[in-house]
Amino acid sequence: EHDVALIAVAAEAARGEVLLFTESHCLPEPETLAAADAVVGLHPDWAGFSCRSEPVTHDLLSRIEAESFGRDIEFGMTQHPWRKVHKQCFVVRKSAYFQAGGFDPKFGHFADWLISARFHALGLTIGYAPGVPIHHVYIGKFDEWRRLTSDFVEGQMRYLALEPSDPLGAM
Repeated sequence: EHDVALIAVAAEAARGEVLLFTESHCLPEPETLAAADAVVGLHPDWAGFSCRSEPVTHDLLSRIEAESFGRDIEFGMTQHPWRKVHKQCFVVRKSAYFQAGGFDPKFGHFADWLISARFHALGLTIGYAPGVPIHHVYIGKFDEWRRLTSDFVEGQMRYLALEPSDPLGAM
């Protein structure tokens, strides 16, 4: 029913020590897995990292969507103190993923920000690996953009309505 639920189930079933999450409309380059594996080896201190998302667009709306999301992604990866998880291409050590509680399907697309905050609160480092590419296809449809945005906001509202409230809510 929701891609966050699918990735949560996939993480439970995975047998490897490192997980790579992506979305169905994201396309890796031939060297993406090897590049990700190299980054894992170079940064044993990182719990995980997000990769560089290269937009693929085909019309005006998809370009606007890519520009809007791209600015936010770049800000999170390079400037924000903890908002480093982006499941377009996210690589994480399985033990750290579960220590942080994993992607929680109850919160939809807000789950990216929530797990990011949890990694930060646990003192686990999430890096950014711009040398690991993924191509993100923006479809340029208002209904899909609206659905994604609504899902994120509804997930955030469900999170903020938790009783008792989560200590990370202030983040």
